[in-house]
Amino acid sequence: MSTGKTEASCSPFAGQGEGFARWLDRIFAGVAKWADDHAWLWLAAFTVIYLACTVARSLAKPLWFDELFTFYISRAPGWKERLAMGFGDDCPPLFYGLTHACLRLFGENSLASRMPEIMGFWLMCVCLFLFVRRRCAAIYAFLAVLLAVRSLAYAYAYEARPYGLMLGMAGLSLWCWQSIAEGRRRTLALVFLTLSVAIAVNIHYLGAQIAVPLLAGEACRTLERRKIDWGVLSALALGLSPLSLMMPLAQRAFRTVFASAASPPVSWAPHVASLAIFYNDLVGPMVFSVVAGMAATALVYLLGGREPPLAESSAPKFPLHELAASIGYLLVPAMMLFATWLKIGVWYDRYGLTAVVGCVIPFAYFCAVLSRERFVMPCLLITSLFCMWVVPTVRSGVGVKTQWSNLRMSSLMYPKGDAFPTVVADKIWFLQMAHYSAPEVASRLVYLTDIANAARRPDLYKNDRNVFVCRSVLPGTVEDYRVFLSRNREFWLLYHNQSGLEWLPSQLWEDGWKLEYQGQDSDRILFRVRR
Repeated sequence: MSTGKTEASCSPFAGQGEGFARWLDRIFAGVAKWADDHAWLWLAAFTVIYLACTVARSLAKPLWFDELFTFYISRAPGWKERLAMGFGDDCPPLFYGLTHACLRLFGENSLASRMPEIMGFWLMCVCLFLFVRRRCAAIYAFLAVLLAVRSLAYAYAYEARPYGLMLGMAGLSLWCWQSIAEGRRRTLALVFLTLSVAIAVNIHYLGAQIAVPLLAGEACRTLERRKIDWGVLSALALGLSPLSLMMPLAQRAFRTVFASAASPPVSWAPHVASLAIFYNDLVGPMVFSVVAGMAATALVYLLGGREPPLAESSAPKFPLHELAASIGYLLVPAMMLFATWLKIGVWYDRYGLTAVVGCVIPFAYFCAVLSRERFVMPCLLITSLFCMWVVPTVRSGVGVKTQWSNLRMSSLMYPKGDAFPTVVADKIWFLQMAHYSAPEVASRLVYLTDIANAARRPDLYKNDRNVFVCRSVLPGTVEDYRVFLSRNREFWLLYHNQSGLEWLPSQLWEDGWKLEYQGQDSDRILFRVRR
């Protein structure tokens, strides 16, 4: 008869490493048991580390083009003004209202403008933990959370756009739906399911996507039970009801941005290859951590030899309807790609970020089934993911890196000796520079728009139109190209050598203006422009 000891001796390293491997098994089993017994303590520790890392990353990252729209629109005191400006930025008014409240509460700074997203992503992590914890050991729930933190989605946890908040609503709705299916505080769960879906719909025009995986899971659950849960369907329907108000706003926002364009931007057009690029970007940040954790696990198993097979009953069981919902999240990007191709012709990776839920839950379940009662794999994976998350944050330090975003009076690129306007050709650089530069510098900065010209170049049109529509609340000065030239016979031009974004230098040449080279700093060039 074969015994565990005999099987273990098959490993060529069993003589030297078997004791170490067994010791690791015992240590990790103790860690897993401690995590089960003190899950809330672990969750509290994660919250502290998450806030520290995410706030540090936020403080080190300057607000970029889209975020500056959020910041300045949300600063507007009245909701009517925020609603009007929101049509130039493609977001519903509730999103700006929440950001406005944070700016009032925490002050007008980058961290306050990102606070809804920071807390939204944290909420998704907590809900993922609670969701997975009901099916397997707490250690796998933490694995799911750290996988989410190491995905592309985490970059939107500290970006002042609605995606982090939408991820939070996706996690909350999923956990509430699971609670309803299990009969846990059903009435309260139904209320929060309705609220989470309604908030998602009201903070992003594509927020209704979070209900689709739940409908898929509920369809599977209905087949299992042979009975329709009208409470869940009513909650989802009620949560989606604001769509009747949001759709007209979405259509007006689209007309505001693209009404005069020859066609939607070609570079943002949806195509099948976009899906492969998206999934690669989504899981790319976690791949090294997962491979490193798996390699370490394989080494431990090799040193310790094979374990006797565990009883079939020790494998955790996962409801089919929950796996169906997870797969639904995984397929959200395909659905959103088709919807954007059908309606607006524009696709961004961030439209499908809720797919992260469909990635991390099945992977955590897979590890639980594969490992059974051995916790080497999840513990080593968690160690690898945690280190690859925290260490880069600590090494990068705290403090906004704005060396490319502001323009100092001492800079070689700052025009000296006169007070002529300084036109910035790149709209993205202009907005960051106007925000971060000193007031006496920002007051000289101008961005020129030519909507008729940009309409013939779809890749330029959307952002030019956004800047023009929201010019009353944005920093710096935004003027019409023809009007500005009629009033100024001489000015400075800062060119960023971004040919895909900067139409101004070539247009000035065509219109008979002289561009005199004054200096260069890296890829930034200063011209003096005269008639």
